[in-house]
Amino acid sequence: MVGEKESESDSSFIIYFAETSKEQINRYADELLEAGFEYDYMKHDGWFAGKNEYGGKITLDYYGFNIMYMSYMLFDNGKEIPVAEKSNELKDEEPDASAEYKEDSLSNENIETNNATVDEQEPSSDEETEDPFDLLIAETELRNMCVNQKISDVYDYIQQSGYTATYTADKSNADFTESVRTDEETRESFYIIDIIEINSSTKTIEFKITSAYNYDLVQKSELDAVDAWVETEMYGKSQYTKFKLHYLTGKISESLEAENTWYLLAECDVNGEKGYYCESRVTGTPENPEIIYFNVYKK
Repeated sequence: MVGEKESESDSSFIIYFAETSKEQINRYADELLEAGFEYDYMKHDGWFAGKNEYGGKITLDYYGFNIMYMSYMLFDNGKEIPVAEKSNELKDEEPDASAEYKEDSLSNENIETNNATVDEQEPSSDEETEDPFDLLIAETELRNMCVNQKISDVYDYIQQSGYTATYTADKSNADFTESVRTDEETRESFYIIDIIEINSSTKTIEFKITSAYNYDLVQKSELDAVDAWVETEMYGKSQYTKFKLHYLTGKISESLEAENTWYLLAECDVNGEKGYYCESRVTGTPENPEIIYFNVYKK
């Protein structure tokens, strides 16, 4: 299994795994349930989200092309808790451990302020703050429901989701939003292949779309996109002392130009220096992929 870490803190991480099928994700989900992530859990084909009794919350999501998204976070009433503090609380296992933690937290604040100042700092009881985990669930559910689907099949679902959607063509970057909204034939002729950007605060989402012809071409291709990316990274490592291709988190373009020939463009690091693009064309079969074009250049 090939993985790329997107972000990490002492209380959370996000990792993308390649070479992971929906069936594997479903098995992982069953194992997580057995391991205790059984609180407020949601599960369907290729997607899982659940919490354990200690405040840990995990999400698995199938992105397509055998790529799995995994995130883990520790929360307390919607706020992250540093792992060290949470671990100590669990280790002590004393009835008043949580109370001691809250007292320590208060002691670190400026308790010499007057009540008026404290009231200003605290949100009013009428204010509702959205749980970041709930937002993450909403985003991953949108991705799972919409990616690799014909627009017409999920258009009503997108409209009812509360998000304002825009639709951008894969190769030309042309804006098809108005055509999708007004023309049923356009919705029938295009597939959603990725989510370019999603913003839970503004309730906006941008989809990457491709024609039904190109989508069918990808489905028939023997050479998988992940195989092409891996071959590109291996080739780059043979050309440079250090080479890191960000084909999961820094992907810019991924399109099938002809049967079994992929055009790829992504951010990369060269000899430990960021700020480069890597462009390639890969053909062949999964057993014998072949680089027919390779170029690295500065942003």
